[in-house]
Amino acid sequence: MPFLFHNNPNEIRILDCEGRTHIIPPNRAWRVPDLAATDCDGTRAYVPITVPADKMVRYYLREGIHHGLVLVHETVTDSGVQFDLADADKRSTAARYNDKTELLNAYVFTAKDDELKKEPVKPPPAVIQAILDERGLDLEKHFGIRPVGHVVSESMEAREKEVMELKRRNDQYEKELADMRAILERVVHMQTVQSKDSQPKTQNSK
Repeated sequence: MPFLFHNNPNEIRILDCEGRTHIIPPNRAWRVPDLAATDCDGTRAYVPITVPADKMVRYYLREGIHHGLVLVHETVTDSGVQFDLADADKRSTAARYNDKTELLNAYVFTAKDDELKKEPVKPPPAVIQAILDERGLDLEKHFGIRPVGHVVSESMEAREKEVMELKRRNDQYEKELADMRAILERVVHMQTVQSKDSQPKTQNSK
């Protein structure tokens, strides 16, 4: 009996082959149900059929690809079946990240193709802009793409300001540290000179 998992903040909804909505909660194992459907028997009569969960699991994985839906690995023990949810959580996060990367790459490829054709580049759809904001990326700066009406995202601009401020503070710290070292070296030098001057002088007796 297969189980699926995803770690989105909220539940996801997937339609089965018969148009029924299945609500899959986050961060828990969800049992894949059998599909109850009907099929034509060749005499224009519809008969009930059942597609087992073992065969339906591929359908749900395909439909839930953008949600990081993954198969839960199970281990049979003497006390029962155990779900490796920690492993499923990692794979769900990786699946969602990879899916977003593919969506972003597809948009960038299309945008660059439009530029080569001397056609105006369409602004990124909301889902692509969300990925850019989430990763702190800017189309013009990081991909050399300037869509129609392009403006630097607020998150990207804020991040650049933060980096510049950190650099300014680091430079100031390095300068203050260098000044303190120079002062310390002068103090040590003066103490050494004074120590030599305070030593009693001896004369050789004939």
